[in-house]
Amino acid sequence: MAEIYASSDLNLVHQIYAQEDGIVIQHTKTHTYLEGDELLWYGKKSKNVLFVCIGNTCRSPMASFIAKKLFANYLRIDSAGIGAENGKQASQNAIEAMKVLFSDDSIKNHSAKNYENVNLDNYDFIIAMDKQVFDYLSRKYPNTNIQNWDIADPYGKDINAYCETANEIMRNCLKFNLEFC
Repeated sequence: MAEIYASSDLNLVHQIYAQEDGIVIQHTKTHTYLEGDELLWYGKKSKNVLFVCIGNTCRSPMASFIAKKLFANYLRIDSAGIGAENGKQASQNAIEAMKVLFSDDSIKNHSAKNYENVNLDNYDFIIAMDKQVFDYLSRKYPNTNIQNWDIADPYGKDINAYCETANEIMRNCLKFNLEFC
């Protein structure tokens, strides 16, 4: 499980550190470093990422929120759901989990949207939050770059399940950044 550290610095504005299996990854406003290794990202062209789950009230809004915290300076990030009811707010436990992990409840301003209201061609990466969503999107859009993160849906579960889901999303975001950005 990753340990997350956040700090502010006048020169770097915002840093997030994640330690996973003894590896420290540092995200600043313009850089991503793997401690003790070379610079992994600097000034590359922004990529567009869409996170997709079922209702767009739990996993994909949390993934979007976390990814924006980590990579907003070089990824354009959005979320949608294959069965989302447009305009629905993020679930209360998703809001609480982001407060617990980031001391930030701005996810409460999230407004769900159905993936049909989004032009998938505008995204470099589409990340399905589970196999069901992946299979659905892959059938409808066979020539689209879709990844499956296979993250269990915490819908209807307690705050601990949402925090565990958020930590799993964080780990996947960090791996995604190292592999593709």
